[in-house]
Amino acid sequence: MRFLCIVLMTASMVVPAVAETPPKLPATAKKLTGPEITALYDGSSVNWHNYVANGTGTAKYDLKQHTNSVTYNIGGKTGSFTGKARVKGDTFCFVPPKAKEACESVYTDGN
Repeated sequence: MRFLCIVLMTASMVVPAVAETPPKLPATAKKLTGPEITALYDGSSVNWHNYVANGTGTAKYDLKQHTNSVTYNIGGKTGSFTGKARVKGDTFCFVPPKAKEACESVYTDGN
């Protein structure tokens, strides 16, 4: 299954002077509902690409406990953290280190 998720880390991470342009969602992408996001992410590990900060990483989600465990490489700096994560309405919300909660829509394309 291909996951399309725009994850925006905030100012606590190093942001390079020139950020990559995120890919456009295909016309066939489907916006997920809150229950669909929970079914997709809870207990899963997801590889992500942050187009704003030009970083990559992996996040493991435990939405029943409202937590995520993240490893990342952003701007040549690697690290890890455990933070809060939850589904709010039809958005996925997370709290990066030293930042406010960010909530994003989640899309899938295909199976």
